[in-house]
Amino acid sequence: MCGINCIIAKAGKPVDPKQLADMNRLIFHRGPDDEGFFQSDWVGLGFRRLSIIDTSYAGHQPMHDSSGRYVCVFNGEIYNYIELREQLKQAGYIFKTQSDTEVVINAYTHWGEACLNHFVGMFAIIIVDLHQREMFIVRDQLGIKPLYYMEDEHYYYFSSEIKAFNAVTKLQANPEAYFEQFIFRYVSGDRTNFSGVKKLLPGHYMKYNDKIRRHNLHCYFDLKKSFSKNKNVTTQEISEALQESFLLHTRSDVGYSLQLSGGVDSSYITSVLSQQAARPLMTFSISLNDPLLDESQYQLYVSQRYKTDHHMVEYNAEDYFKHLNKATYHMDAPIMHGGCVFLMLLCQEISKQTKVVLTGEGADELFGGYRRHLPNLPIRLALMMKKFHLPSQIIPALWKLRGLKHLMSDDLIYNANEYNHSEVYRNLFSTPTRDIFYRKIISNSPDFDYSQAMQFYDQSTYLCSLLDRQDKISMAMSVETRVPYVNPILFKSINALSSKIKIQRNRTKFLLKQSAASHFTPDFLNRKKNGLLLPYDQWLKQKTGLSEYLSLLTDTTAKNRGIYQIANIKKNIDQFRQGDSSFAKPLLCLIHMEVWHRVFNL
Repeated sequence: MCGINCIIAKAGKPVDPKQLADMNRLIFHRGPDDEGFFQSDWVGLGFRRLSIIDTSYAGHQPMHDSSGRYVCVFNGEIYNYIELREQLKQAGYIFKTQSDTEVVINAYTHWGEACLNHFVGMFAIIIVDLHQREMFIVRDQLGIKPLYYMEDEHYYYFSSEIKAFNAVTKLQANPEAYFEQFIFRYVSGDRTNFSGVKKLLPGHYMKYNDKIRRHNLHCYFDLKKSFSKNKNVTTQEISEALQESFLLHTRSDVGYSLQLSGGVDSSYITSVLSQQAARPLMTFSISLNDPLLDESQYQLYVSQRYKTDHHMVEYNAEDYFKHLNKATYHMDAPIMHGGCVFLMLLCQEISKQTKVVLTGEGADELFGGYRRHLPNLPIRLALMMKKFHLPSQIIPALWKLRGLKHLMSDDLIYNANEYNHSEVYRNLFSTPTRDIFYRKIISNSPDFDYSQAMQFYDQSTYLCSLLDRQDKISMAMSVETRVPYVNPILFKSINALSSKIKIQRNRTKFLLKQSAASHFTPDFLNRKKNGLLLPYDQWLKQKTGLSEYLSLLTDTTAKNRGIYQIANIKKNIDQFRQGDSSFAKPLLCLIHMEVWHRVFNL
């Protein structure tokens, strides 16, 4: 796990080594153990290392292959590197290290782009072919590891984090992203909150040829196609596949720990791995001083049941207030979930014990863990009417049926993840509403049933926000987060199942809970989901702390920004202070956006 930077000179100008060094400095937290550089007449590579596999200097990057033709920087882990190394040895390759980086570069030498069909892991990789003057730049199948890029007249720039581009330019806010950020709390697709900065999409790679000075994008893993089959699988097979993935994700030369939320996902990982470990596993959890939202009783239940070495840390409103700016800086974006702040602080505690932590992210998106994956009665009626092309005008004008009329005119998939309604945006922002083309494309899956379409949409949008959060927030504290549910082998297998198999008896995550049934009681497995909810409305009502941020929304700096309808924001603040809690969510999003502007001096 590391941080990588790259500068490509596309107009004959040399790469500035100082710029590359400054980019590295801005992502020091991603790899405090080692630093490396490579530079030729047309390309420069920078690397920061967090030593996890082969912690000796032999794992230093940038790494060359034995012929000297290829040079590589690699962020992430290839979990099946041991098996791949044996395959490559049989093909005649000689290895000098125990690192997975050497496996990556030899796999590319042997298989070319097809090496991606062999990798099980999380990765952002840049490989330079010095003979052909070509670049191979790739991101893992599901987008666990980030990779950003931008260009100007003379150069391309790549980095693990957007903030590194501050070393080469003055970053500017992207006004076309405001709408999506406010409504959904995350900018999907290849766009970002910064003008001119793009994400390399999950499952894609870029080829660049210095001779013609052009780049091309290629999709090597099409998530949508994983839903195209309709197969059967037993609970035993699912359990075995999950347990295999859990174990594969423990490969580390520096040990590992577990983030234990108290929910089914991380608890199941804990139960499986605790039975394989030679000594008690270290588990870490967040406790809240709120009896309605605190999950510590479930965390302690799992810890005691599986005899883990448990570390519980309690956080409160003051912690959120004190560390919001820092979390925003490390996220490179407005905070999409308040849990970012507490997860960052938890990773700070984890870093005192270990560099690696496993989490339960991705299980909800994979197994259908949200209520929105289950079509309720109004949605089923709307779907049936749309199927038979019945117009909404036939619905009687009764107040009880207004919701159904609304659903008939709605894009049911696209709107499912709305955090704030578009009308709220138009009331608070002066910038025009923009089409959200990526979300619209993803939500349009006519060959899928409702549950399939919703899962594909979540896996393509919401899951990406969770993976970004885990990467940025943990790496802020030099900790590597691993997500064993987010495995392309699992996604290809589980996505191919019929919705009727995955979601049964009106229960979310039915298959996962069946797999975990021998590990936990039914009451534990089937209780209501929490998901690190925080009492934002209470915190905003307090006289100090988070409520102090409300003043940022109407001060001179905010007014001069020219993007807000200040008068309407003042009204919302007044109505919230008079007791209308419905304004808490939009005000919190505004705070997160304004803090981001100020942290990055936009």
